[in-house]
Amino acid sequence: MKINDIPAARHLHLLLVALFLPAAALHAQTWRAIILAPDDPGSDDPDIVLPSIAYATTGSQQFGWVDIREFSQAALWSGTAESFVTLHPAGFDASQIFGASASRQVGVVSYLDENEDWQNHAGLWSGTAESFVDLHPGGVVASIPSAVRGSQQVGVVDMGPGTLHAALWSGTAASFVDLNPSGATDSEARATNGTQQFGTVTFQEGKYRAALWSGTAASFVDLTPPGCPEAEIFGASDSQQVGYAHVGIEGGEKHAGFWSGTAASFVDLHPAGSDDSTAMAADGSWQVGFEHKHSRDTDHACVWSGTAASFVDLHAFLPPNKYAASQAIGIRSANGIVQVSGFAADENGDGVVAVLWVIELPTPPAYAAPAKAKLMTDPKTFAQTVVEKKSATQTLTITNIGGLPLTGLRVSTSRWNRGDFLLTRPSRVTLAPKASATFRVTFKPKAAGNRKTDLLIHSNSPMIKVRLRGRGKPQISQPALQNGLYPARRPRAGTR
Repeated sequence: MKINDIPAARHLHLLLVALFLPAAALHAQTWRAIILAPDDPGSDDPDIVLPSIAYATTGSQQFGWVDIREFSQAALWSGTAESFVTLHPAGFDASQIFGASASRQVGVVSYLDENEDWQNHAGLWSGTAESFVDLHPGGVVASIPSAVRGSQQVGVVDMGPGTLHAALWSGTAASFVDLNPSGATDSEARATNGTQQFGTVTFQEGKYRAALWSGTAASFVDLTPPGCPEAEIFGASDSQQVGYAHVGIEGGEKHAGFWSGTAASFVDLHPAGSDDSTAMAADGSWQVGFEHKHSRDTDHACVWSGTAASFVDLHAFLPPNKYAASQAIGIRSANGIVQVSGFAADENGDGVVAVLWVIELPTPPAYAAPAKAKLMTDPKTFAQTVVEKKSATQTLTITNIGGLPLTGLRVSTSRWNRGDFLLTRPSRVTLAPKASATFRVTFKPKAAGNRKTDLLIHSNSPMIKVRLRGRGKPQISQPALQNGLYPARRPRAGTR
């Protein structure tokens, strides 16, 4: 298929299937859905809104397209349908935005040539219609970007006839880099983390291979998980890549999942009870996409947080009995708020409306480090002290350097040489964070020679053990008195 055969529609989302299934009420107290589709100014019916899709969200803003007078126009929202602003640049018949990051957006502009054929050009915006930059490189039939991150934009170009090559830009048409690997028949770049590019490559056998590039065609790495016949990548965050992998036999179930830069790192997110699933975008620990059940023959937007068991059906939060299908395409998580952009469709697939799903996560309590005692200065070796005499006293300080109260503070010595070192009780037994207590240590040796023991500091934090040292000095004996007057003298030899 040629991408020029699809005016004003992204080739990744061509079919909107329908049949209604009653929504489950999972986590209804947390997620809420906001319909971003603007009211149709040509209708008096408030229920009639303009067809639209929100492909990307940056947290404060959402981007996509709104169908105005039969042609799509690049769209910007700020969380409500009323905030819609057109980013459609002058000189083109139609425009759409498919990706956004920080202050830049990428998408396609289209015009009808003299033969009434659609011509599609990749483009880059910076938040206004006037900021549009045409990225269409020379020598290609058509170009469509999918994502932007930092200074990189990625997408696909039609080399003609109908041969698609993955594309990389860095802000200008002249910066175009063809990422199609040697031997590949087709390729598409759909995501970037600002350094690497991700997407799909097809070789002669016609199977989709999950792809990673590092700026050149020669850097291609196949990320298809071992044992899987096919896989594709549609989105990427700083550390994750998301898409699907076929499991089992060729043409088997599509299982949503994410990678961490290697084929073997694939994590299966496929929800129990679903027949197919695909992840489209990731941010932080979150992944979004859609799952499909043959019994209802329709897609439901969904969100995961790293495991298959974390699956939540976002379709359940749409207005009841109004929409049959939905997909989640973009996500942004910041400051405790998770925003998911996408669309919902009615039973006929005609009434496509942009949707923003939002959850405000509970603010976790501020982390307080546990209590922790610290002896602020190590005790010094005591000066030599006469046995059974007391040395000069040392005053030691204990401080609670933790974030919670320190309780049960006491000091003791180990069993050996216990009586040689005298301790006073700490001045406080409970210390608030950053508070201190003091106690005194005195050396009173029981015997001569080197004396030592361990000082033990006990509390509700880990015990502190510090060595105490001193040296005992022998006592000097006094001469015995004779008759209470003088010391006895030893007689000289030869005298009486």
